[in-house]
Amino acid sequence: MSRYISIRGWLECDDDIYTNVIKFINKYEIEYEKFYLSEEQIKYYQKGWVFNNYQIGWRRYIFYGADVKSYNTAFFTKQLEDICQLKFNIDGKFFKLCNRVII
Repeated sequence: MSRYISIRGWLECDDDIYTNVIKFINKYEIEYEKFYLSEEQIKYYQKGWVFNNYQIGWRRYIFYGADVKSYNTAFFTKQLEDICQLKFNIDGKFFKLCNRVII
């Protein structure tokens, strides 16, 4: 039996740091072993990130949405914690909802 957590939300940042934030997010694809995930699993969950190629207004947005097995959420939590520690002006909001049990 597996329990899934729906993770969804966004980050918003200034255009001049947008590519740095994307590079930071993508570095987790090579650090998969410390989260006890396979390379295939981390690449699968990283596909939940959506990077907008266009700036509309004065901020850039980075979105995430995926249903993640509950015991695999540590990598995502660590990503967000590390992003919050960056010296950039980044805002955002994320939701983690337990909504599905699959037998």
